[in-house]
Amino acid sequence: MSEVLFVQYVGFENKGAVRDYTFTFRGSGGKSSEYFVTIANAAFLAHRVRYQDGPEICSLLLHREFAVRSDHPPSTCFSVTDAELAEYMTAHLPKPKTGPHLPKIRDGDISFCERGVAPPDPNEVVVGGMRSFTDEARATEPMF
Repeated sequence: MSEVLFVQYVGFENKGAVRDYTFTFRGSGGKSSEYFVTIANAAFLAHRVRYQDGPEICSLLLHREFAVRSDHPPSTCFSVTDAELAEYMTAHLPKPKTGPHLPKIRDGDISFCERGVAPPDPNEVVVGGMRSFTDEARATEPMF
């Protein structure tokens, strides 16, 4: 039967060129130990990794280390490589949108009634955004 491990993220510190993440591992026997994982600050600045993903990336690395060993890893300090960052980012790319997409509708594609707008008056002329009527329409309009 394998030992149950509890992982707790403690926090991070900026240490010059790296961001140092601290984790505490507790075994079912009560034994605990601290592990440290670093990610280069350059990776964050170059947008190869997001700040909010740092703890998860480090936690995954530590879980892999514990999974391949029957005892605790020989080292308590680890560094995330560029290849591991690229692997994480590839695995966490935004999913493409699926499902039916509505086509874009242009003005000429739908009737005036569907838009809830009255059809244009054939005698109406729009000049510079202002409505006016042709002289023929004015001649037939009743005066007050």
